Amino acid sequence: MRFGVLGPVAVWDETGREVPVPGTKVRKLLALLLVADGSPVSADRVADALWGDAPPPQPAKAVKSKVSQLRRVLRDAGCDASAVLPWSPGGYRLLAAEGDLDSLVFRASVERARRSPDTNDAFIELAVALRAWRGTPFGEFRHEPFALAPAADLEETRLEALELRAARRIATGSAAAALSDLTRLAGEHPLRESLHALLMRAYGLTDRQADAHCVYTAVRERLADDLGVDPGPALKEAHAWLLRLDEAEAPTVAHRPVHAPAPSPPAPPEPFIGREDDSARVAKLLSQYRSVTVTGPGGVGKTSLALRAAADREHDFPDGVHFIDLGGVRGGYDEVVRAMAEALGVRDDQASGTATTAEPVGLWFRFSSLLLARRSLLVLDNAEHLAGEVAKAVSALVRDTSEVRVLVTSREPLHSPGERTVVLDCLAAPPPGTPVEDACRYPAVQLLFDRIEASGADLADGRETMEAVVALAHRLDGLPLALELAAARVRSMGLSATLDRLDDRFRLLRGGSRHRPERHRTLEAVIAWSWGLTAPSDREALARMAVSPAPWRLDDLEAVVGPDVLDSLDRLVDQSMVVMEETEAGPEYRLLESVRAFAEARGGDPEHARRHAEHFSRVAGDHVTGIRAGGQESALRVLTRLGGHLRRILDGDPSNPLALRLVWYWILTGRLTEARERLTALGEDPEAAAWLASLRWRVDDEEPAGFATGPAGFLPAFYLALTARSRGAGARPVLPEPSDEWETAAESLVLALDALSGDDPAGAEGLARAGGELFASLGDEWGELQVLDVRSRAAEERGDDGEAEASDRRALDIADRLGLHSDLSRLLTRLGRRAMAKGDVEEAGDLLRRALRISGEQCDTAVYAEAHEALRECTGSAGPPPGCTVLAPGS
Repeated sequence: MRFGVLGPVAVWDETGREVPVPGTKVRKLLALLLVADGSPVSADRVADALWGDAPPPQPAKAVKSKVSQLRRVLRDAGCDASAVLPWSPGGYRLLAAEGDLDSLVFRASVERARRSPDTNDAFIELAVALRAWRGTPFGEFRHEPFALAPAADLEETRLEALELRAARRIATGSAAAALSDLTRLAGEHPLRESLHALLMRAYGLTDRQADAHCVYTAVRERLADDLGVDPGPALKEAHAWLLRLDEAEAPTVAHRPVHAPAPSPPAPPEPFIGREDDSARVAKLLSQYRSVTVTGPGGVGKTSLALRAAADREHDFPDGVHFIDLGGVRGGYDEVVRAMAEALGVRDDQASGTATTAEPVGLWFRFSSLLLARRSLLVLDNAEHLAGEVAKAVSALVRDTSEVRVLVTSREPLHSPGERTVVLDCLAAPPPGTPVEDACRYPAVQLLFDRIEASGADLADGRETMEAVVALAHRLDGLPLALELAAARVRSMGLSATLDRLDDRFRLLRGGSRHRPERHRTLEAVIAWSWGLTAPSDREALARMAVSPAPWRLDDLEAVVGPDVLDSLDRLVDQSMVVMEETEAGPEYRLLESVRAFAEARGGDPEHARRHAEHFSRVAGDHVTGIRAGGQESALRVLTRLGGHLRRILDGDPSNPLALRLVWYWILTGRLTEARERLTALGEDPEAAAWLASLRWRVDDEEPAGFATGPAGFLPAFYLALTARSRGAGARPVLPEPSDEWETAAESLVLALDALSGDDPAGAEGLARAGGELFASLGDEWGELQVLDVRSRAAEERGDDGEAEASDRRALDIADRLGLHSDLSRLLTRLGRRAMAKGDVEEAGDLLRRALRISGEQCDTAVYAEAHEALRECTGSAGPPPGCTVLAPGS
């Protein structure tokens, strides 16, 4: 059992577990007895300490009650309470051995350090002493009368220990390492001359004589102003030494070598692209915390980042930066310690000092002793396969030293006490549809261009080359190692061939730099290393996720992977095998494409695809019905989120009738090319044929030979009717008889279009208003948008520009809210032209530029051309504005 007063009053059992001491008065009684140091404390003195001027009616009985409660605590700690806390004629005594009270251990260690002639032994003793310090002595009772003098005495001893450590550092050539403590302590104790004398010497030995003179001047003035005295002998002697100091003969700030010198860390890569913010963040954390871990998937550049951050902060570590590669280390904790010790030149057969300490003089003891007085940075690289063992070593290093910082790279966090984690993502790559001019600013593209140039490959100039490099960076997820391996292939195969062969990326991306470890020379080896560190259940989860490249929500994963998937996700996100991204709708999980391809190849199973198709077909079916009713916005949002999964299902089974259920969603969101391709794959299906008549007319300009509605139903016929009227066809299909309110509203919309084309704007307005009311009652905002378009055109024909603009702005709000990009860009173009007609050039330009951007991103060539022409008229410019590029015609 041990007692503690170097912080809050505490009791620990023999296992180190802290035993709760309930009640303020019981804790105060314990503190009072510990202060007495085994001497008896009378019941009257206990009562006075516990209750002061307001004693209970029966003080003696109350004291016995508190003593009884304290004895119960001692029994909980596993000791004979009556023997440890006996009663004697003089009062109560607490009998604690010297090694059982932290304050006595603390004082003894400081005294041994003061007497020791061996510097390393002194540092060991000081580390033992200072490690015991937990905070304000006696904690909440620091200002009780019985604790005032003992607490002040302990605080003075701690200051002396810190001064002694600083003096030893200065004496062994580590003045720079002493500065951090001394500057802080000097600020806390502005009149303590011994501290300021040491600070002056540390400044003098680190070529900061001017700062040293400023310290002397400031202390001398404070002593005169506050105390009316001159500097004492210690300060005068330091000042005299400073005046004699000859800069040319000043001792070096390097640490006196005690062990074999460690090799320098590898140089960080040049150029350093896209990681400047990450490097600054790591450097900042290293200045604030003792243990920092950089995590991320294999090949993301963790080692490069660690080396760069270490190089940038090298000046903060006067005793050196030490790089320790743990990738080849196998075994347990002892092997990790041996690798760390060997990297710093500490051998297993060395002896070290004669310190009188209970700790055995083993390899860890010698290794940590070397670092006790050093301000060093240890970079522990590739720790993921030994995460538990490395966590234990880092925790011990932080505990047993005072200035050492540790920077770890690992594919998962260590979860050690005090650890700060930096998650390193892949370099930002441009999403599909990004204009080439913008895409070239993304770090992934910049790195790929740089590595291709470094490889000696001769790229052709021009837009086609830029587009190919952008596509390559995107398909490789911005993973730096993959980009570097691809750049090497470009030199031997050319850009287009490298891009074409990415479906077999593991055969393609191999043969990396010879200076890399074997596991980093091919993309497959990098992922296989991580795969080998995962549990079988986690590999199964990866294999099931690999069915689709689209992001997953947790409820989808629970349905497809299994109800216990959350446990696997926790581990896989930690191990950087799964990427978690926060979205407005909650977290989403995805695999990097290279990880997905690997998992699919290693663990693919047709059953996985079946479960995936079954679940997402059911979810899509639940929401398809909502896109013509209330909840339309939510249904469209969900179906858009599911898009990648639904495409995966239809790619695997083109004849899946799911395509027919999705047609109206594709039409509403402007995905006409996708709808046409999916329906074509259904062959002779009559409903598909009815839809294809309209889609081919809109996408390919193939007007159908006739307008027979056939058995397909109302909806395909309605869309064909809208298509015929938008194309100005002479012959127009007739709608089947409406069977519900929605079909009645749709019929009103078609009749309103007929009235509008028949020069009857008033009739069109009436029919559109009737249809709009029905659509609104059903919650179909798309239908309302179409009706507002008719009402805008009818108002324009009547010459009511105000009503036309009001209708367009209401329609714009709906299109924006539903994410209907084609309608949105069309309405923006119309409002832009209207603003231009009113002479508001600035608003017209803003509206038309937004229309250009949206139509360009959606590859809507017709609207883009119209918006571009309108903007040219507005600005007088002949060319397209910067950043507005249509990449290809399409849906």
